[in-house]
Amino acid sequence: MVAVPCCSHVCVDAWRFPRGGSGCLDRGGIKAMDAATGNRCCQVLLVKVQGRSFAMDLSCIERVFLLMDLQTVPACPDYMAGLMNYHGQGLAVIDLGLWLGLPDASFYDETTPVVLCRHDNRRAAFVVGDVVGVESAPAAAMQTGGGLDTGRMPFCGVLDLAGGMALCLDMERILESVSRVGQGVANGHAA
Repeated sequence: MVAVPCCSHVCVDAWRFPRGGSGCLDRGGIKAMDAATGNRCCQVLLVKVQGRSFAMDLSCIERVFLLMDLQTVPACPDYMAGLMNYHGQGLAVIDLGLWLGLPDASFYDETTPVVLCRHDNRRAAFVVGDVVGVESAPAAAMQTGGGLDTGRMPFCGVLDLAGGMALCLDMERILESVSRVGQGVANGHAA
């Protein structure tokens, strides 16, 4: 496990990771340093979407919680699951699988995990199929190139983990894309 400063945390509400932990998780991200060795490492939240493994940079994760009431919004892209009240503010909830172009829409209920992501002033919640947990790996385990890290793809690489490979989502790029739709919806304008 990689030690990161205790000043940054990801809060996990009402969600139990299969490996046990709950409460707040230390947040390091793709560019974290292993305090014991001084080596660069990758810290990601590993999620499943339609049976596929994806890694989300832990530094972009604000909170993981179970789905709350959703308000459907007409005339929005199909990947927009709806709008939820998050501490008095409208928050766009995105079906990550549909946004990625995966074929099946997800079924949502009160056991559906949601990952709240933030980068700069952009924020959105993403419906995922399952939250596997936090993974740490040496930076060398991150494979980039091969067309995955181009401006047209929502990926920044592939992470080779003990449990298999996971596509690393470029959360900055994804948040930039979905925040335009989410901001308009939260302000009362359809996309």
